Amino acid sequence: MVFAAARRLLAEHAPRAGSHVLAACSGGADSVALVLFLDRMARRGGFSLGIASVDHGLRPEAAAEVQGVAALAAELERPFHGLAVDLGSGSGLQARARAARYRALEELAVQVGATHLALGHTADDQAETVLARLLRGAGVRGLAAMEASRTERGLVWLRPLLTTRRAELRRHLRDRAIPWVEDPSNEDPTYERVRLRRWLDRAQDEDPNLVIHLTDLARDAAGHRALVEAEVDRRDLVDAPARSLAGAPEVLRRAALRRWSEEVTGRPVGRAHLEALERLVLARTGEVLLPGGLAVTLSEDDRLVVGRGPARTRSGPRREPGPSR
Repeated sequence: MVFAAARRLLAEHAPRAGSHVLAACSGGADSVALVLFLDRMARRGGFSLGIASVDHGLRPEAAAEVQGVAALAAELERPFHGLAVDLGSGSGLQARARAARYRALEELAVQVGATHLALGHTADDQAETVLARLLRGAGVRGLAAMEASRTERGLVWLRPLLTTRRAELRRHLRDRAIPWVEDPSNEDPTYERVRLRRWLDRAQDEDPNLVIHLTDLARDAAGHRALVEAEVDRRDLVDAPARSLAGAPEVLRRAALRRWSEEVTGRPVGRAHLEALERLVLARTGEVLLPGGLAVTLSEDDRLVVGRGPARTRSGPRREPGPSR
């Protein structure tokens, strides 16, 4: 059955009776399937369900597509919330659209008292994310990709379809004559995700289970990351003296340095910066420049401390080409 995997994921992160789930729906096949699945589970499980759709203002058809989602919500007798976002100008259109959409949905979830925000990402989306991160040189932490469930500022972000194939969902909708809309950007090779999707389609001629292999890799990486983070906490390595970090296994040392540096800078820190911090800890001398012009040195009590670096060197360390560890 198409939703068997989704039911298992939902059971692991189940909204309890009395919870309020807000489902994001674009009108595309994946999110329509998500809404239908959650509607069925809400009627069985006792949680309430609302539906939201976002118009990014990028296509003239988008307003009508939002109204189509409103009609679906009305048919299911579920509350509907239409949102519009202004993307402004700048590079990275899809990334800006995603950030604006998530921000608007999170704000709406708070307004309506939702406990969970459900998104329609599938196993194919997860595989594309893993591949994109792999091509950028991600380590195990990055290959964990999207989480089926995560809690941020008291709101549970839920992806029940994360282990379900996109083709299964479309077949399910076709069999029931349930319509959906196609976003033309999904066929535009200008976007990296479209190019990766096409590459995966071709690669599956060699191995039809490639998407499953990539999603399995993400799950394994997530498990590895959870164990490492738990051990970092157990050993109290974040903010530990350099001698303690130097004596820890490399994987724990880097995890602790990553967490420390991201807390300090408030942004993701790349591999080159982590390797530079590791050299500082092991050598017990020197200076590392982090994003934002922050200079890291060791204090007299053997701990990492932060100050302002010289403006001319605030670009941070450069990593020479070579194999990743």
